[in-house]
Amino acid sequence: MGYEMPTVVSIEWDFGYSSLLVDRSPGVIGVDDRAPAELALSPDLIRRLDALLTRHERIYGHWVQQSMAGVEDDTAQERRDMADLQAETLALAYEVQHELGGSVVVLVDGHPLRS
Repeated sequence: MGYEMPTVVSIEWDFGYSSLLVDRSPGVIGVDDRAPAELALSPDLIRRLDALLTRHERIYGHWVQQSMAGVEDDTAQERRDMADLQAETLALAYEVQHELGGSVVVLVDGHPLRS
């Protein structure tokens, strides 16, 4: 079966995902993470998405370690890191939307981007 361009792409992260881009098109069962190159994104955007994936792993990995150690309150720096991560994720989501065009819906936190 040949590759089909997704109609819905979600920008999301979880442990074990090889990409921040997940195919959430109708009919897709489970997690179908897609490499940015599969979607024919520009080399610069691919590089930035890969760097963002690394940041997600570092920041969320630290958060999980702190949680497991019983630390309940985030530091001011951790809150800033998380806010920066969310802002960068949203900005890159708009760039993904721009490069994929209007035939693909891009989601962040399960919601479509606003124009």
